[in-house]
Amino acid sequence: MTTVAEIIAHELVQLGVQHFFLLTGGDHALFAALRSAGIRQVLARSESGAVYMADAYARVTKQPAFVYGQFGPGAANIAGSLAEPWWSSSPVVALTSAMRRQHRYRFEYQDLDQSYLFASVTKWQAEAPIPEQVPHLIRTGVRRALSGNPGPVYIGIPNDLMEAPVDATVGYTSADAAPPTFPLFRPKPPTGAVQEVARLLSASARPLIVAGNGIHLSGAYEPLRRVAERLNIPVVTSLSGKGAIPEGHALSAGVSGRYSRNYTNQIMKDADILVAVGTRLAGLVTDSYRLVSPGTTIIHVDVDAVAVGHNFPASIEVQADARTFLEDLAATLEDEPAFAETRSAHEGWTAAVAQDRDAWKRRYLARASGGQAPMAPEALTRQLQEMIPPGGLVLADTGYAAAWVGSLYEVPYAGRGFLRSDGSLGWALPAALGAKLADPSRPVVAVTGDGGFGYHVGELETAVRLQMPVIVVILNNRSLAFEYHIQQFMYGAAITEVDDFVDVDYAAVARAFGAAGERVDTPATFVDAFGRALSAARPTVIDALIDKDAIAPVTRYDSIRTREL
Repeated sequence: MTTVAEIIAHELVQLGVQHFFLLTGGDHALFAALRSAGIRQVLARSESGAVYMADAYARVTKQPAFVYGQFGPGAANIAGSLAEPWWSSSPVVALTSAMRRQHRYRFEYQDLDQSYLFASVTKWQAEAPIPEQVPHLIRTGVRRALSGNPGPVYIGIPNDLMEAPVDATVGYTSADAAPPTFPLFRPKPPTGAVQEVARLLSASARPLIVAGNGIHLSGAYEPLRRVAERLNIPVVTSLSGKGAIPEGHALSAGVSGRYSRNYTNQIMKDADILVAVGTRLAGLVTDSYRLVSPGTTIIHVDVDAVAVGHNFPASIEVQADARTFLEDLAATLEDEPAFAETRSAHEGWTAAVAQDRDAWKRRYLARASGGQAPMAPEALTRQLQEMIPPGGLVLADTGYAAAWVGSLYEVPYAGRGFLRSDGSLGWALPAALGAKLADPSRPVVAVTGDGGFGYHVGELETAVRLQMPVIVVILNNRSLAFEYHIQQFMYGAAITEVDDFVDVDYAAVARAFGAAGERVDTPATFVDAFGRALSAARPTVIDALIDKDAIAPVTRYDSIRTREL
């Protein structure tokens, strides 16, 4: 006989779990079992911080990441933070405790009916009724998290079960099985559909590939490049798909949507055929559904059958893994010589796209060349581009941080060189810690604003305690500048009492936590500080003072002003 806590630890070991993210609660038998099993427990300063660490960890490793919260308020905080991995299709497993079975429905202290809390932010919810069900629920939860479009799941273990005896032979996960990763399955496209896609592309005048997060989820980088190069087709990405193709590639045409390059949005409008792979074509990538022109032929490919054709009617709908679809399409295009002639037919279109891209880059570099204080964000992103070492990973918070970095910084290789928050302000700092744990060899840089940094400033202590040399760059304009500009431009006056903060020296705050901290206000001082941060053996916060009136490359104000970038 063993205990449920020990069975949980055993199952996690067999699943290849190395890190377990948590804020400590009352389930001490579980913590002891995990420690005995050799699983590293990562103590965060809040349940939200633990979830965001697990989220980035799962995205980098392509493996399920486990996060814990104590029953009641801890579990509620976990549920409230799971919106982020839900939006980002990240397989986070919320393995929390639940109220003791004998005390449920009796107004017990901190009792909640937790499954309802998790219903809208997880693919699946389950609570163990008896000890013998626990290993089955863990195995099933992991498979559900990884199957199809990945996403979070909830598994609740009643607190009274943790130390309950259970037969040690009830474990389900085989010690011989390889640790599961996503995609768990790779559905293939119908042969006829691939042939028809090839035919339509060869007959088009202005084709465009729209690459989404599904390219990253399936690792479809090489076949994407082969298809684009074979037919000379430009590639735009969603913000989450950024890095699907090296952004210095001749066919890379930038990020489209609400946080975007302006020429990229125009390219989407001008295309006569869109091949959307691994994207739902939802509001962010299509700028509130305005970038797909009437009459445009749409080929929509996604692993999720519900997403295909959901927002725009598609001429060809394909439920398939992005990599298997693109591999089959590349093979079809390469096997039939007639398709090679299509390259020359697309040269005029591709040249026009390249001309727009080059003109945009000249405007960007001109805006990034100033050396005055406070610095222009464009100058900062240009320095990031030049200084981040090969293989570096940049994480951006939601809002202006995502827009500045997502639109201007170019991932130089095909892969996860960029991660962004899908809507949870403050995500970037704890996410950077999860990414660093996932791959300690990679330089990790988190870019956030002063508003976002304030959410999880306590995780600096986590970074110091765990000796993780991440770099945090704060775009500090002493304000929630996105809201400030919306009020200023769209409503006639800023409502400063809901926008503005006092001027906090976050470099001094970082030093008080035991991290390195520097405050800068010009590109030259930023370069010096960033260089020191790259060689530091501890976390570094660079408090970069930027112009409050600098407007990020977003479409929010396009109806009243012309964007230069």
